[in-house]
Amino acid sequence: MMLMCDFDTFAYACKFFTSNCRVNNGYGCTHSKQEETDFDNELGREHGKCYCHSCPLGIEADAECLESTNIVFDGFNDDEISEGEYLLVKMGVDASNEEKQAIISYQKRLNQYNLEYWPKLKALLEEYPDEPLSKILFRLEHPKTFAHVEANTTENRRCNRCGNVVLKETEEMVDEYPFVCTHCNENMFEIETTIGKAHGPDEFMALCHVSLNLDLDLDKTTSTER
Repeated sequence: MMLMCDFDTFAYACKFFTSNCRVNNGYGCTHSKQEETDFDNELGREHGKCYCHSCPLGIEADAECLESTNIVFDGFNDDEISEGEYLLVKMGVDASNEEKQAIISYQKRLNQYNLEYWPKLKALLEEYPDEPLSKILFRLEHPKTFAHVEANTTENRRCNRCGNVVLKETEEMVDEYPFVCTHCNENMFEIETTIGKAHGPDEFMALCHVSLNLDLDLDKTTSTER
């Protein structure tokens, strides 16, 4: 899973960003793997420059990203992606500690006026130290949806149409339609599903995000409006 971050906000929250330089109009990067550099006359050495396309912590987003089910479009409301506007940062099981810390700093900056956000995030990080950040942030921001998916995932029963894992139906129609595919947004007969490979952590999180169309958290108490 990857989080789509507004690059300007991400940069200002990043511990590797610095304006204490004379390169790139004061938009500098101190990360050791930053490949875009220029000679800083005041420091007398090469200094990294902060750019979306060369960020060591992520990948520059492009239009093809809009088709992916492994990207969390948190706060993304545009119809298109402009060059250098958004950065994709890993937040799943394969995310590095640097990437996790960068996203935490990014979330803190986004929610700097939400006094409840950071204490709750800190508590979840301490309670679930081995969980991927994608799961922790979803627990925080969409607790009812997360609980519903966790309780009702079939784990390995998949929709014949789209191939994704389906949920157990919990409404009155359960006797007729025992399953629901939140990807297709449709209730299903058992014959419309097939037992297949169990979902992994990242596919589980993709299922959580697409299940937001169930609107279970519309009355959630934790506000994460941008």
